[in-house]
Amino acid sequence: MKHFALCCLIAALLVAVNAQGVERMRQPVAAGVFYPEEPDALLAKLNELYAQAEDVPPATHRLAACVVPHAGYDYSGKILAKAFESLKPGQYDRVIVLAPGHMTEPEGCSIVAADAYITPFGPVYLDQKTIRTLCYSSNFTSRNLQYNNQNNRVPLHEVEHSIEVILPMLQERLQRFWLIPIIVGNISGADKKVDAGRIRVIADRIRKIMTPRTLLVVSTDYTHYGNSFSYTPFRDNIAENISTLDTQAFTLILSKDLEGFKKYLRTTKNPICGASALQVMMELLPESTVGSLLDYNRSMTQDNDGTRSISYASMHFYDMRHPPNDIPVPVPEAQNTATPEPEPVE
Repeated sequence: MKHFALCCLIAALLVAVNAQGVERMRQPVAAGVFYPEEPDALLAKLNELYAQAEDVPPATHRLAACVVPHAGYDYSGKILAKAFESLKPGQYDRVIVLAPGHMTEPEGCSIVAADAYITPFGPVYLDQKTIRTLCYSSNFTSRNLQYNNQNNRVPLHEVEHSIEVILPMLQERLQRFWLIPIIVGNISGADKKVDAGRIRVIADRIRKIMTPRTLLVVSTDYTHYGNSFSYTPFRDNIAENISTLDTQAFTLILSKDLEGFKKYLRTTKNPICGASALQVMMELLPESTVGSLLDYNRSMTQDNDGTRSISYASMHFYDMRHPPNDIPVPVPEAQNTATPEPEPVE
C-alpha cells in the first residue's frame, strides 16, 4: 500500500508540472468534499471502507457490470466499496462508466475531450482511440473543457462529480486501466418519451467496444425524497415508503426488465438520477448476465433527517457463460497511441 501511495504521489506531481497540458486534464472538483483530498488520507479512507466490505463472496463467474452510488464517502463509501472490493490489479484493462449529469443534461451521450481525469492518486487516462469510434455516432458527442468559461457556457464535465467520485476506488483496486467516461443525458424522442430505438442504438454502439476485459460501471443514486428534490409523493411512513420504492426499482433493474423500469419511472415519477444510464445498461447486458444486490442504505438513516433522503445501492452483474478474470495480465502503458484494438465479446 505504501508503494502504491508513493507511485500515486509521483504521478500527481508529474501531472502538476505539465502546465502545457492543463486544459486537457479534467481537474478534480469533489476532492476535499466527497472524499479526502490528500493521497495518504484518501488511501487510509479506502482501506477503512474496503475492510468493511470483506464479506463480499468470491466471484464464480465473470463480473460484467457494477452499479454503484456516487455520494460522499461518508454516506455511500461502504456501499461503493462493496462493488469494487473483489477487483484485482490488471484484471480489467478498460472501464466504461455510464453516469448522469446533475448540473445540466446533455443531448444523448457526452464524453469529455480530455487526456485524463485527475484524482489525488494521479491521472486516469482516457481510451482516446475507442472514444473516437464511439463519437462516429450522432448519439455521442465530445465536449471540450472550458475552465475560464469565456463563452458563458453551462458547465458539464468541469463540475460533474458522478464519474470522479468512483475513480479513486477503481485506481486503488485495478491500479491502471483505460477509462471511457460517458455522461448519459436526454435520450427522449420528439414526443418527450424515452426513445427505445435510441437506447438500442447507444447500447449497440457500446457493445461493439466491449471485450471480456472491459468492466461496465453505472454510477447512480436512487430515490431522492424531499422538498429540495421536488419529490414528496407521501408524507407518512416515509422510511417504509422509500424502501418500497427502492425495492421495486432494484427488482426491475436486477432482472433487466427495461420495459418494466420505464413503466415504473412513468408511474412513480421517482427522480433516479442515473435512470437513463441504467436503461442503457439493461439494453446492453446479454441475457446470460445475472444480477445481485450487494448493499443498500438511505442517507436519512445516517443524518437522522426525516424530511429528505437519498438512497444508495451497489449491484453486481455476472456473465454466467464465463469464469472470472482471475489471471491478471499487464495493462498497456497509458499512452494514447497504444490503445489495444477491442476484441469482440463471445
